[in-house]
Amino acid sequence: MEIKTLEYNILQYDSLQIDTSLISINLSDIMENLRSCLPFSKTSILAVPLLNEPDKKIIISAAHENSDIEFPPTANSVSLQVIEGVLVFRTRKESVTLNPGMILTVSEKKKFRIKAMENALFLVTLEFAIQKINTGLN
Repeated sequence: MEIKTLEYNILQYDSLQIDTSLISINLSDIMENLRSCLPFSKTSILAVPLLNEPDKKIIISAAHENSDIEFPPTANSVSLQVIEGVLVFRTRKESVTLNPGMILTVSEKKKFRIKAMENALFLVTLEFAIQKINTGLN
């Protein structure tokens, strides 16, 4: 199996209305833009961060068919939700095919890969444990 080094193209949207207590995002517009950009992209993956907090990141991604994406074991929990296309999730011991509408959660720090079996749109949620440091000033 050939593993390619992937380049990520992060797309920015000025239309995202982000407030600390409320986030309003038009996913339909973002998904349409990802679909239209993917055929012209020189990278394997397009990604739009929807939430970027120290303890949680949510990213909507589009991947070309046959893109092989490696996830290092950095997050405490990772969830994948397939919107369109088919992804195959793999660890050393397991393999699961994810179809549209399916969600898979990895609730431990574990290295894994996903492969897009066809052009795919999917959400990735990464959760991190944030340690609070006691400074003695409280």
